[in-house]
Amino acid sequence: MTASPLREIVLPELDKRPVVLDLATGELVPLPPVGPELQKTQQALRELGKGDVLYDVDLGDPTLIFLRDARSDPPGEETGEPSVTGHLIKSLPETITVVTKEGRRYEVTILAANERGCTLKYSRIPADRGVSGGGPVEPEKPQGTLEFRIAPRSIDLDAGLIETLKQMRTHGGDFPESDFAWFPIRTDLTGQPFAIARESDGQAYVLLWNRPPHVILASQAWGLESVYRTTDASGRAAIGLTFNDKGASLFDDLTAAHVQENLAIVVEGTVVAMPNISAPLGSRAIITGNFTEQEIEVLLAVLRKNVGRDSGRPAATATAR
Repeated sequence: MTASPLREIVLPELDKRPVVLDLATGELVPLPPVGPELQKTQQALRELGKGDVLYDVDLGDPTLIFLRDARSDPPGEETGEPSVTGHLIKSLPETITVVTKEGRRYEVTILAANERGCTLKYSRIPADRGVSGGGPVEPEKPQGTLEFRIAPRSIDLDAGLIETLKQMRTHGGDFPESDFAWFPIRTDLTGQPFAIARESDGQAYVLLWNRPPHVILASQAWGLESVYRTTDASGRAAIGLTFNDKGASLFDDLTAAHVQENLAIVVEGTVVAMPNISAPLGSRAIITGNFTEQEIEVLLAVLRKNVGRDSGRPAATATAR
């Protein structure tokens, strides 16, 4: 699949001209006269079936607002209304990825922004675009995706199989028929005992299981009761998780079956922590690591999108380091 043509457009400020940009067509769609409330605008655009991004300047802050379930990557600022997020423009030029409700990805470069309008240059990203040089293909991940996957140990796999796996192009669970998949990971986490790692174009990857019962996937209809800031035993910033009933049951089963193995905590397709399971874990866990303050804030925002799917129950606390 080839990239779509590069488009450049001036998106007027909302109060100057009430229009919204439809990324697929490049059309500036007139906004329905529904008043200033973004939630009503969002609902009107759902019914209209067009429009993804509008531009607003409020109290001097230039902001791109994503509607109809479109979102930015990295995640934007939550506005408080359902399915409405905003990206505060802080520096120019700035390039972000916008993902529409239909799953299409667009690379958007913000060239200029003032009280009159915002100049954007954008094109659709091919679905098969991945790491340069023929590396693994990046999968589409739902916003807020949290998964738990066991990392197979080098002592448990045949050396020939490991070498074959290192030639695999599967990445991030793209191919569910495969027993294993490679996931990007921070380099400082690849030294876990018996972890199977590789490098492609400067990015470290770790081999993880890709099938139940060695995984807890987002598609298994579980969730979290809460996500909160906490500290570990050493006083370092950490993130606490409390699972709902289904999540607690899955997590307990997974950790009980894999004591003394490495558990990869995967957030939006990237391994953010990989603790060793010392004992079965209950309905709570703590994600610890050498996180910066910015990393903690990003993880909190992403993980909180998993909160509130079902009611849950309290249980003992277990720490993942």
